[in-house]
Amino acid sequence: MQHLLTLPQLLDMIKNLSPNLPKELLQSMKQELKEQLFPLTTDADGNLSQRSLAGHISHCFNLQGPNFTIDEADASSLVALNTGIYELQSNTCDLVLVGGVHADMNIFTLKLFSLLGILATHGDSIPFDKNAHGCVLGEGLGMVVIKRLKDAERDKNRIYAVVKSIGIANDARQHGASDPADKDGRIYAMERAFEQTDITPETITLFEAHGSAVSSSDNAEIQAMVKFFWKSVRQTAALCSWLSQINDRPLPACFRNSEPHQNISCSLQ
Repeated sequence: MQHLLTLPQLLDMIKNLSPNLPKELLQSMKQELKEQLFPLTTDADGNLSQRSLAGHISHCFNLQGPNFTIDEADASSLVALNTGIYELQSNTCDLVLVGGVHADMNIFTLKLFSLLGILATHGDSIPFDKNAHGCVLGEGLGMVVIKRLKDAERDKNRIYAVVKSIGIANDARQHGASDPADKDGRIYAMERAFEQTDITPETITLFEAHGSAVSSSDNAEIQAMVKFFWKSVRQTAALCSWLSQINDRPLPACFRNSEPHQNISCSLQ
């Protein structure tokens, strides 16, 4: 994209802003900019097609199992984790490298999110706040190595967390992909997760939420949590949104605000 789209657009913009620039200078600028880009070689297919990225990672680490990418929007990394767990449970693999990456902060993405009403209008992300007005996009990558617990204990690996279960669902025909305002899909996912484990909802003390700061989505998430977790026992729990930290803010904005969303019935700590 940089070679075929970004560079030509940048040069056209320079020519429009400075129409009297000598051709020799423009050519020199083009060559200098081109030298700073990722080289366009046969190894560059991973930059043109996301399905090739997993193959490059497998090649780098000499991993011989299946490799593929998953695109489930904001849920991609968790769906990848669920898929990796299935590979372990079926004994297809003994070790799985899973994760998520977002490195696509181009003008087209920003424009689309702005048109959909997802992008924050004031450059600040305040999830679960009464005045939430959208998210702030950021770039990043996170990867984890997962193994069967007995194998990790046998190999004396450092264990950071144990995944008890994962529940997956969606809103089906309820609402559009950019406005998942129905709480039922979230409730179904939580029900399926708890069906697979002996953990009970009333023992949960920390919620790592999506918290996109899109009002309709935040509202649906809050309603789903309240309906599922507080249907029998009312409890106090911490609510967090790591998504709000993937920008220029050091702490979740919702923890600094004095006007939490009107539907939050649990304590923010």
